[in-house]
Amino acid sequence: MSNELDPAKLALIGSRTVGLNEVIPLANQILEGKVRGRIVVDVNT
Repeated sequence: MSNELDPAKLALIGSRTVGLNEVIPLANQILEGKVRGRIVVDVNT
C-alpha cells in the first residue's frame, strides 16, 4: 500500500488520538457527521 498512497495526501486527512473514555461521546459526533479523518483509540488511557 505504501506505493499506492501519497503520504502528503494522507497528512491532509488528519488524525486524532483519543482515550477510551472519549469513545462514546465521539461516536455520537461521528454519527452526526461532525468528525473527519482518522481516529486512533488509545486503550491505555
